[in-house]
Amino acid sequence: MEKAITYPSATGNCDIVARAWLPEGEIKVVVQLVHGMADRKSVV
Repeated sequence: MEKAITYPSATGNCDIVARAWLPEGEIKVVVQLVHGMADRKSVV
């Protein structure tokens, strides 16, 4: 089953969107993918 998750960013300027694919049976493994976090971070 696919589940879409949306919540506001810390600044409130945009929404964070995630998707979860939940199994119909017992969970055997968890995989987490993260992309683009450092690409948008400014250097002070």
